[in-house]
Amino acid sequence: MTDGQQGHEEGRVEGHEEGRQPDGQPDAEQPVPTRAELQQARDELAAYRDRLAADVVVMGQKLKLPRRMVERNLAQHPELAQVDGVLAQLEQQIAAAP
Repeated sequence: MTDGQQGHEEGRVEGHEEGRQPDGQPDAEQPVPTRAELQQARDELAAYRDRLAADVVVMGQKLKLPRRMVERNLAQHPELAQVDGVLAQLEQQIAAAP
């Protein structure tokens, strides 16, 4: 990495969250998503969550794990927890959308 590349990766500035200015405020040129776009994102993410959960269950069945263990794996699955958090944020955004 050259001196001119330090702090930059794929056009990103270190510490700069995409869609936000360095002070944390939203970028002025970023369009606000519509309610329909938010609902579509929620629906697609919910479908992904369902597929992921089903994959965890199928894997547990293939491994002949007890149902209780599979349920615990679902409850503690980090990616499922992250998706659930994003889904909750989307629900809040949909509720607040005009």
